[in-house]
Amino acid sequence: MLEAIQLTASYVKGLPIIKDINLKAKEEQITAIIGPNGAGKSTLLKTIYGFLKPENGKVIHRGEDITGKAPYTMLTRKIGYVFQGMAIFPLMSVQENLELGAWIKREEKGWLKKALNRVYDKHEFLLKNRKKKAGDLSGGQQKILEFERVKLSEPWTLLLDEPTAGLAPKLAYEVYKEIEFLKKEGFTVILVEQNLERAISLADYVYVLELGKNKEEGNKEKFLLNLEVLIRDWLRLGSKSKD
Repeated sequence: MLEAIQLTASYVKGLPIIKDINLKAKEEQITAIIGPNGAGKSTLLKTIYGFLKPENGKVIHRGEDITGKAPYTMLTRKIGYVFQGMAIFPLMSVQENLELGAWIKREEKGWLKKALNRVYDKHEFLLKNRKKKAGDLSGGQQKILEFERVKLSEPWTLLLDEPTAGLAPKLAYEVYKEIEFLKKEGFTVILVEQNLERAISLADYVYVLELGKNKEEGNKEKFLLNLEVLIRDWLRLGSKSKD
């Protein structure tokens, strides 16, 4: 389980973007964080992962206090991060991108070949294009490549920051299917997603942030019944600020 306790963080000291946030992401479940623009959703993920040091509060992962730990240590702590937008190396080959994800396992003889075969068995398009530049893949394929690269480090927990941002609906659909599969594979997932209905549908549990604070939480059924009200309220609030 990953837990944020009374987490407060800011980009400018004294002007918190998130304040006293509480969140629990249970193992092998998808926890969605939703809210209008400016609610602090992406900031919360950055603070959990150490890109932003909190001014107050704690982050606990499977019993270990990881508050403010450097981002480069997170893979060794079994936490992966999938960034908003594309975070592949476009001029490197598909296989070179995947091999980078396996860097922390480089001392284990024979492991990489087996791990790559599992990826290629699952995604034929990665096998067919393994020697091509990763930047030649479609947007949706690049995002799936990023997922697989992060997974090669064998994390327990994955933070997904708006993984379909900028993708056409058809490509976004492929990414949603991949997120569903993450749960079946046993990952603990914390998801920030721009498509409100999709985020709630994918989730087991939902947290709502508003103006950098917890507003409400509950099982997804609670929020699916009130989608229209949520969207109307957030369009009003979102016009005042941005994440």
